[in-house]
Amino acid sequence: MKLLIASIPEVSVDERKEALLRASNLALARGVTTVVDVGRYFPGASVELSWEDLSDVYRWADSTRQMKIRVCLFFPIETWSRLKGLIRESGRKLSDWIFLGGVKAFSDGSLGSNSALFHEPYTDEPHNYGLQVTDFETLSNMTLDSDRSGLQVAIHAIGDRANHLILDLYESVISANGVRDRRLRIEHAQHLAAASAKRFGRLGVIASVQPDHLLDDADSAAKKLGIERANRGSYLFKTLLSQNAELSFGSDWPVRKTFFHY
Repeated sequence: MKLLIASIPEVSVDERKEALLRASNLALARGVTTVVDVGRYFPGASVELSWEDLSDVYRWADSTRQMKIRVCLFFPIETWSRLKGLIRESGRKLSDWIFLGGVKAFSDGSLGSNSALFHEPYTDEPHNYGLQVTDFETLSNMTLDSDRSGLQVAIHAIGDRANHLILDLYESVISANGVRDRRLRIEHAQHLAAASAKRFGRLGVIASVQPDHLLDDADSAAKKLGIERANRGSYLFKTLLSQNAELSFGSDWPVRKTFFHY
């Protein structure tokens, strides 16, 4: 992927402005009035992209009275101190339309690329357990600092080992920074070890899941994990609810999230 990123033409400011207006109209046509945008951010991409969208697109639309839906914005966790400074200067609510939500990070890759991090290897690649895409000590320190600053943290975790590690991290954050209404989130929570669903409920961690992934990955999950293992630990929406976990449904397709909280 890194070999190609540099060759992909940059999307112009005008194209991004038009995209916001078109997406807003589509959302309104579906009855959606508020969205969460986690930004054009993934491992290897510039952390500046989300900040450029704030300044070039969202603030432009707001100042020209063209905002049509409310947005809650998340930024790369590497820039947590920058977000903290902006909130200290302007508050979380930049206007009636723009709200500064928190920070986003990644712990592993994806199932489709055999890079989601698992306790057991992939059936189709017996020596591959997936990837930890962010150094865990670095991620832990940034999460502790972000939470201490009052920022909501959302971390991408798809494989069962990645989810286990992030639940451990969140538990240590709660222990270090004290109990409060922080609404820590795991993005996707797609494949879980046996005890993990219960920990979501006990720790008050939001499972931010995307039903579209179930439809898209159903066949590949069985091929990559085996039918029994996939059935046991994948897309455990009902199990999470039964363990008093907060479940948030989103779209995540393509890399923009519309959330309905239940």
